[in-house]
Amino acid sequence: VTAKLGCKNAIFPLLEASNISSDNLEEFSEPIKEYADYAAKQNVSILLETLLSSEDLFYFLESLNHPNVQCVFDTGNRVQQSKSLSNEIKLLGQYIKHVHIKDKDSSGENVILGTGLVNFYEVFKALYEINYSGPFVFETTRGNDPVSTVNFHMNICKFFYDEARNK
Repeated sequence: VTAKLGCKNAIFPLLEASNISSDNLEEFSEPIKEYADYAAKQNVSILLETLLSSEDLFYFLESLNHPNVQCVFDTGNRVQQSKSLSNEIKLLGQYIKHVHIKDKDSSGENVILGTGLVNFYEVFKALYEINYSGPFVFETTRGNDPVSTVNFHMNICKFFYDEARNK
């Protein structure tokens, strides 16, 4: 179905009820490889979105050793797991094919970009350093005025995107 819709990527959100963890990694290996083999024939990539530590995710992707399996980097989810998104991005670099832009506060709530824990300059600088050229998708709060909020989010990302490239 993904290929028939013209999609190039299928995101597998291995979260919540389908959570992948360091304890159950092996259970996911064969099913993901099977999906990846099928998807490759359709020219569709499988992108894993997980809450694994960057080290565990890197290990898992390496152990899969499948050119058609990469990952989603979600700034809001990752900031809950790590003090350095830059280090995570650099470790996962070759595998990052899709980025979710989101900010969270210390209680894990989605917040307006720039008001939470994510250092967007650090994120865009690291993405620049790994030559990331894939899509960015906002998974942000709407605020009181969704149009005004999206304009703010676009501007803050453009600012940090430009700053990261000019230093």
